Amino acid sequence: MIDNDEGAYADYYEVESFDQLCRDLLSANSSRYQAQAEELLKYGHLEGELNGYKYAYKLERNDCLFTLVLSPSTEFKQYARTYLHWRKSKKKEHIPLFFAQCEATLLTD
Repeated sequence: MIDNDEGAYADYYEVESFDQLCRDLLSANSSRYQAQAEELLKYGHLEGELNGYKYAYKLERNDCLFTLVLSPSTEFKQYARTYLHWRKSKKKEHIPLFFAQCEATLLTD
């Protein structure tokens, strides 16, 4: 007997649509993400604003932190973290995907 759990299907479709949004953002903003990745790798931090949120990315050894300013506070709070390979070339490959995931999260909130 198959158990039809509607909640599980809803979660699956939410994940699929989020993944699709990430892919769409990555393809639409590829050159911007590459330029931002270069800046992040050069200076170790990057700040910006999207969808009314101020955000910052910060490199710490092999981690990239994504932080947000949550109003009315002016203090950054850690929102997401990803592990990055120690090679710079691998970081250049992964950072744009992390940017897309973070932007997708902001756009869906």
